[in-house]
Amino acid sequence: MRCRYVTRPALALERLSTNGDGQVVYQVFLQIHPPGQLGLSDFTDANDLNVTIAGAPFSYLLYHFRLAYSGFAHVHIVRGGESRT
Repeated sequence: MRCRYVTRPALALERLSTNGDGQVVYQVFLQIHPPGQLGLSDFTDANDLNVTIAGAPFSYLLYHFRLAYSGFAHVHIVRGGESRT
């Protein structure tokens, strides 16, 4: 199964430094998501799972929507439509 989004960024060397005690410090940039302003949307091709119903292949996409502020998430099975050939 392929997923087109990454849950967290890779460690960036530009954000690493040392403090006065010689300890390594990783600089984190706070992301603020006000309510009602950011939704994340993604389609995942799930055909690699080889799902069958009564022996027939079941071809589908998974649509995932998430609200950044509240964390609300919704997943829907998509069969056909413009994004499906």
